[in-house]
Amino acid sequence: MKQVVKQAKNVNEAIKLALSELGTTIENVDVKIIDEGASGFIGLFGKRDAVVRVCPKFDPVSSLEELVYSYLKGMNIDSTIKVTKKADSHMLVDIQDDKLGFLIGRHGNTLEAFEHLINLAINRKSPYHLYVTINVDNYLQIRQQTLTKLAQNVANKVKETKRKFIFEPMKPNERKIVHIALQNMNNIKTTSIGKDPERKIIVEYVG
Repeated sequence: MKQVVKQAKNVNEAIKLALSELGTTIENVDVKIIDEGASGFIGLFGKRDAVVRVCPKFDPVSSLEELVYSYLKGMNIDSTIKVTKKADSHMLVDIQDDKLGFLIGRHGNTLEAFEHLINLAINRKSPYHLYVTINVDNYLQIRQQTLTKLAQNVANKVKETKRKFIFEPMKPNERKIVHIALQNMNNIKTTSIGKDPERKIIVEYVG
């Protein structure tokens, strides 16, 4: 985020110089007074300029909307974008368009890469760290339902055969879905083994 440090004979003059350089108004910036300055003795001895730091106010919702829109526009995509602040640092971006399967990719790999790119870009602008989740055409909900059903089917099979089942490597968020889906199932235990990106879940029968 661009910030400007200016000095002048007083604080107000320093702020005016900073606003002029940024091309904005006082309502749209945050001002930090580094040094209030001093007029000195009889206006001569000990005289010191005032110093201020001025930077544009950061709105995570509008900034993220603009960022995602600019990336999509670069791919000739015109979709509806909705940004929601889920927590202090967690932002959810919903992109609604049923023609964006290519942006999701196999097992969500393309979407994960796009999400990583957006996280890097927005955190270069934000004065504090943001964590961005991107959902395209309700993919996250559909994927969660699919994994939950798969986990339950696997657990039922493990109960029936008393033999453990090892899932293929999963992303951290997908492993969490499986663990949650089976955490209250009787006689079933889930454990994660290995290191990312090869970390897997084992589903075992416990008598």
